[in-house]
Amino acid sequence: MNRIVSAFLILFIALPFASEAQFTPISGKEIKITYNPELKGIYSNLDSLRVVYAFDFWGNRKGTRLALRENILRPDPKRVHTSYFTKTPNAWEAVMEIDTGVSLLSYYITDGTAMDDNGGKTYTAYLYNSETMKPVPGAHYYMVPFLKLAGEDLKAQVYEAEQEIIAYPENFYAYNQYFDLYIQLHKGSPRAQQRIVNRLKDLEEQYKEDVGYLNLLARTYFYVLRDPAKAVEYKEMIDPKERWPGVHTIFDSKQIEKEQRERAMAMEQARQKLLSTAPPEINFITLDGGRMPVQDLAGKLVVLSFWASSSEKSIQLFDELKSLKTQYGDELEVFTVNIGESVETVQQFVSSHDYPFIFVMNQGIAVKSYGVEGLPQTYVLDRESIVREAVVGYGADAIPTITDALKKLR
Repeated sequence: MNRIVSAFLILFIALPFASEAQFTPISGKEIKITYNPELKGIYSNLDSLRVVYAFDFWGNRKGTRLALRENILRPDPKRVHTSYFTKTPNAWEAVMEIDTGVSLLSYYITDGTAMDDNGGKTYTAYLYNSETMKPVPGAHYYMVPFLKLAGEDLKAQVYEAEQEIIAYPENFYAYNQYFDLYIQLHKGSPRAQQRIVNRLKDLEEQYKEDVGYLNLLARTYFYVLRDPAKAVEYKEMIDPKERWPGVHTIFDSKQIEKEQRERAMAMEQARQKLLSTAPPEINFITLDGGRMPVQDLAGKLVVLSFWASSSEKSIQLFDELKSLKTQYGDELEVFTVNIGESVETVQQFVSSHDYPFIFVMNQGIAVKSYGVEGLPQTYVLDRESIVREAVVGYGADAIPTITDALKKLR
């Protein structure tokens, strides 16, 4: 450290953060702070008086004032710094070493028992550029969560966020923060939305190929402007490795609905295609590791059902199929194909239920080949292993449909 900056902290005034005149820490320097613990009257062990400080804002828990306070007061040990005060003739002094590449300082003072943490808000201060003596990039950006913690209104938060993008227009994360707050302040009004669109257009000429700008576009159109189709369009222009976390999860609900309809139609077509034909010959895996296609049951009537133990309707169907098996005896086999569960899970299910069925495990191609769309899904096969009926789910007509099909084939 090539320089020590001196500052006096008047911490008995409960402000959310120190003023610039009082406290101007500089990135990459040391700063000496002077403190008068007697003014607080809360400490019992002045020999252990220390300032605990950290930089910027981080943490897995976000979204509440308590979560922010906990992240600052109990930070990752690798990020926290401590400096002890020493008594001088006139006051108590400590030196904080300011890291390089950081933007905001947050701190509190403690003797190990009592704590001066600015009324639960923590103290904060911008870090300054030593040449311009202006807040460094990210200082205003990281201050916004602390403004929320301090109970400042949306107008103050918007102003703080705007200072960052005015000073550093290439900070696209700050633009993202500003737009989120701005649209909240103006309650999503069309006029506010148009102003955001205009601001994005102003940035386009200079930054249109910048990956940060593309991420900003994708996130803003999805979360702020509520235009998922346009958001997905921008998302697809970004290399997946360079997408912001919030951009990875962007989707177009209309497109998803369309894909779901197309998938449902494809599954229905697969089921209709199976009717009056032999099903694909798939070697399903038995619970003892063997192989068994449903065609091995040729000569008997077969109810083939796709199921899972987690599906309540599958179990309800099984209870009904058990009665049918009892009624038809050796003339009928119930061939059940488990979807998505482990052999151990199915074995445990079988051992705890008295179902006289054949239990096998799914093979990957079966779901598509049989058009399995939901569970349970059931087929009725005749004695030549030809599919004669298909039933999706377990509705009021499921058992009557299966029973009628079996009667016709008996």
